Amino acid sequence: MPAPNNIEAFSRYITTTRSGATARRYAIAVRMFLTWYEAIGVPFSAAPRNTLVNYATSMLEAHYQTSTIRSHLAGVARYLRWVESKSEIPLTVFITPDLPSPKRRVKDILPPDTLRGYFNGVADLDEPMRTAALLLPCSGLRCGEMVSLPLACMSRRAVKLEDGTTKDVLTLRVTGKGGHERTVPLLDEGATALVKYLKGWRRNHTNTKWLFPGQSGHIATRTLRKAVQRVRRPSGLLYTPHSMRRTYLTTLFKQGVSPTVLTKIAGHGDVQVLINHYLQLDSDDLAGAVHAAGGKLLKPKGTAT
Repeated sequence: MPAPNNIEAFSRYITTTRSGATARRYAIAVRMFLTWYEAIGVPFSAAPRNTLVNYATSMLEAHYQTSTIRSHLAGVARYLRWVESKSEIPLTVFITPDLPSPKRRVKDILPPDTLRGYFNGVADLDEPMRTAALLLPCSGLRCGEMVSLPLACMSRRAVKLEDGTTKDVLTLRVTGKGGHERTVPLLDEGATALVKYLKGWRRNHTNTKWLFPGQSGHIATRTLRKAVQRVRRPSGLLYTPHSMRRTYLTTLFKQGVSPTVLTKIAGHGDVQVLINHYLQLDSDDLAGAVHAAGGKLLKPKGTAT
């Protein structure tokens, strides 16, 4: 078996050929693989051809997702090629594991009953994760955007409604991909929760500039994703934070907000991204839109064209 210090040398090598995130992921994968292999007690030069198959099986039995296993195996394969390049003796040609197809993420928007269940589950989280998770479907923000919101991102605006009344609304100034800033209006449920959060838990944590402070800086994107996974687990559903983003955008579209406006709110550079990947419309939505617009091919005689 390669000496443990080879891992550090590999880490230095892979950092020069891959992005920082990929290099760290590969290094973790290699450490896990070597720890697993040490229990076998067979010299690495005599490793059986089904070694990777057995390793993948052990990860499946430990309930790792298929996508995670594929990522780990990619790191291990890169490590093995690196080890072989440093040795005069060729390594075993390992059998490639035949993994099950990964489950596709649910792309549908969350129906009202699922949303209510989500809000109920979020209520059991500790702050500041509770409010951050609750705001996801109320703002349509990406996880990375949500966790990195500064406290100074909020502003109130007086909006004049169609009936002539004025409504005080809460908006967020968000820095998205490419450093582009945009204004995102919070839905009422999110605004109510955020005000309560600011008057409660957040009021006692004034030594940070972040809206959702963590142990070091702001809470982590990964931590927020895990919180959503924890909330959804009892339901058995596979919705993700991106499902919340689709829910927000589709809900506003059904309420009459134009695709052009939604594109700016979402931070997309092209309206086609919104139409092709985010708006989820069923048969009732399509039929309703057509017949709300008239639903006739020919107008009755005498009707002005």
